[in-house]
Amino acid sequence: MVTFEGKASLFNINTLSYSLTDNYIDFSTPDLAYFYGALTVGIKNSENKWGILNDKGEILISPEYCDVLMIGESYFIAGKCTSNGGAFSYGVVDLNNNVLIPFEYENIESQYGGNFNCTKGHEIFYINLNNEVISKRNTEEEGQN
Repeated sequence: MVTFEGKASLFNINTLSYSLTDNYIDFSTPDLAYFYGALTVGIKNSENKWGILNDKGEILISPEYCDVLMIGESYFIAGKCTSNGGAFSYGVVDLNNNVLIPFEYENIESQYGGNFNCTKGHEIFYINLNNEVISKRNTEEEGQN
């Protein structure tokens, strides 16, 4: 990634050219991409909205989210803005922009095997990619023990 005058570009080592210089200001790649190269890349436009590119530089999801956390090869955690400018609501979305886990959580952390710890209030739900609750616990009750 190269930035110049507030714009960001990606350098394609195969074509030896820069791409996506028009309206993008930042990029994000998966944490585990260093072994095989990034399969998807988060893109941020000048309106501070995030979307997703594939490894060919094609837009899979136009920028519409307030936050993206790159996770797997076929899904990611995204944050939607609230109407009052408060904290984001988080969910999990696949690369076709289908919602796998609804946008109703204050925080989502990826766990091994495509499962997630999803926090809402004082409860943490352990949820899989089919939006099935495997377990839940109340952190407020844990603090009282």
